[in-house]
Amino acid sequence: MMQLETKLKEKNLRLTESRKLLFKALHSSKKSLSPKDLYKSLKEKTDLASIYRNILLFKELGIVHSLSEGTYSICHHQHSESESHSHIHIIVSCTKCSRTEEIKEHNQMICKASNEIKKLSKILSKVSAIVLQGQCSKCS
Repeated sequence: MMQLETKLKEKNLRLTESRKLLFKALHSSKKSLSPKDLYKSLKEKTDLASIYRNILLFKELGIVHSLSEGTYSICHHQHSESESHSHIHIIVSCTKCSRTEEIKEHNQMICKASNEIKKLSKILSKVSAIVLQGQCSKCS
């Protein structure tokens, strides 16, 4: 919750009840969630429009990761834009059960791989996330 409060203060935004509920739901989930999943899990304590609006805000603040299938997962580590080393987010996700995990540690090999991806890409000037999808040990 401290991460959310800090990021909101930096942008002069309030910590509303909807934002608290949404953050707690994302933080406690072991899988990525869609806005509709969040709406159902919050038992209609907030409206769907607020969920979409706040998800976009959380994404902008670097609090959540957006996955390609329209689901979101919480960013599980602290970082700031002023870091001298740009952090690469490595996210693994099960395509069957949607279980999602962010790998918090990375080494030079990952940094080299992201630099190679950037070189091979025609559009990327910076690699900020690598998302790997497959089946987890429980589903395979």
